[in-house]
Order: sequence, then structure tokens, then C-alpha cells
Amino acid sequence: MPRRSGAEYRDVGAWVVAGIVLLACWASLASVRRRAARREAAAKARARARRQPVPLVSANVRGQPAHKPDIWREEAEVAARDERA
Repeated sequence: MPRRSGAEYRDVGAWVVAGIVLLACWASLASVRRRAARREAAAKARARARRQPVPLVSANVRGQPAHKPDIWREEAEVAARDERA
């Protein structure tokens, strides 16, 4: 059986090292993206907490009557009267 030179093993070692480096880069990129997503979610939560709650009754609605006229019915009645005349 012929002896193998050390150069063949060095080539495999270079691929292993390259794979480990790529894996480390991928893992660091994933953690950076996860951290950025967490920061963005926290910023949105802070903005949501700072917002003023919407009032249940607005000041400009209080003075209006409880019974609103039905504009559609009024216009239909006027149109019907105009057709008869």
C-alpha cells in the first residue's frame, strides 16, 4: 500500500477550518439579527407604553343629540316627492 503524503491531509484540514469559520460567521450573524429583533420589539413596546390612551367619549361628540337623523331616508323621501310632483 503506497504511503500518502502529508499534503493531502493538509487540504482536508483547510476545508475543515474553512467550514468551522463559516459556521462561526453564520452563528454570529444569526445572534446579531436576533438581538436586533429583540431591540426593535422593545422599542415598539416602549412606544406603545408612551402612547396616550384613546378616550372613550370624545369632547366633540358630547354635545350632539342622541338621535341622529337618517339622511338617506330623508333624501329618498324628498326624491319620491319630487317624482310625484
